[in-house]
Formats: sequence, C-alpha cells, structure tokens
Amino acid sequence: MLDLSKTYYMLWSFVTSGLAIYFLLCILIYLQSKQKSFLYYGLYNFFLLTYVFTKTPFHVEEIVKPLTNSPFASYNWFSQVIYNSMLFMFYRAFLDMKVHFPKFDKLLHRFLIIQVSMASLLFAYTIFTQNHPVFNHYFFYFFIPSMSVFVIYALYISLKIPNKLGYFIVVGVVLYNFFCVLLSLRFVCSGKRNRTFELFLHWYHTRIDSVYFRFGL
Repeated sequence: MLDLSKTYYMLWSFVTSGLAIYFLLCILIYLQSKQKSFLYYGLYNFFLLTYVFTKTPFHVEEIVKPLTNSPFASYNWFSQVIYNSMLFMFYRAFLDMKVHFPKFDKLLHRFLIIQVSMASLLFAYTIFTQNHPVFNHYFFYFFIPSMSVFVIYALYISLKIPNKLGYFIVVGVVLYNFFCVLLSLRFVCSGKRNRTFELFLHWYHTRIDSVYFRFGL
C-alpha cells in the first residue's frame, strides 16, 4: 500500500466523482444540443477519469500494480495524450476558432488527429511487444515539445478572439502551468513526488475549465 495522506484519499474521491458527473452531463447535453464543445469536453473528462482511476489509492494491489506490470502499462501515457487532445478539441469548438482563425484551426485539427493516431498505433504496438519503451520516448520527446509549441501559439491566438472568451482560457492555463512548474521544481530539488498536489492540479484544472465554460455559455 502506498503511503498516502488522508487528504489524498478524500481528494481522489472528489476528483473521480466530479469527472464522472461532468462526463455524463456533457454527453447528455450533447445528445440534446449536438454542440461539439460538450462532446469534446465530455470526452476530455472521460479520459482524464480513466487516467486518475488507474492511480486509485483504494485498490493498489488489485488494479494499480497489476496494470503497471501488464502489457497495458503504457495506458498511463496514452490516456494523457488523448485527454489533452480532447481538451484542445474543446478549445477549438468553444472559441469558434474555425470562424475567427480558420487556417490555424485547420492546422491544429490536423495536428491533433495525427497525435491521436500515432498514440493509438504506439499503444497497440506496446501491448504486442510487452511495453516497448517507444511510447515513453514519443511522449517526452515528441508529444510534450510539439504540444507546448501549439499551447503557446494558441494562447496568443486566444487573446485576439473578439468575444474575449480567450482571456478565461489564458488565465486558467497559465495558472495551471505555473503550479505544474512548481511541482516539477519540487521534484527536481527533493527527488520526491507530491501525489496529493498532483491530484489537486487535476481537480483545479477541471474546476477552472468548468468556470469559464459556464461564463462562455
């Protein structure tokens, strides 16, 4: 059993239940309204939920360790690629980038399709090869750098959108990444992971997302 604080157990329960509720609500609203923003936000919450669920503190011996030692261990990276891609798809629909910046929207859409396709192929490959490290290299040396470039430019583009919805996204993303940098620096300096703070970041990001989503609607 991992040595985790009571706060982690409670926060994990809040995060998973919140993600499940957001997923169900968004899918139900999408089925009624057919608005793509609800579909993408629902899928983002679903894949983030699966990622968080693989870190459950309640069934470490039954779920966490067997998954880590199974051919499906790369799902840890695959799920992160998918939920980040779905979050970008949500931003595209939410900010009407197709209307305001059609060229960048088309480029971003192709980039996300390529990322999801590559991640799916690599995940299948790691299953058949008993966790070949190729997915780890792809995630750290291709996905993160390339996604970071698009994040920076997308933030710049968001500020130019006439309806000012981009400001909500910029504030949320900047604050989230600020906390991520602090977490990374702490890990580099101490060599220890703060699992409770990592989980807090997921909770914080989903709450921020929901706030500016409501403002936009």
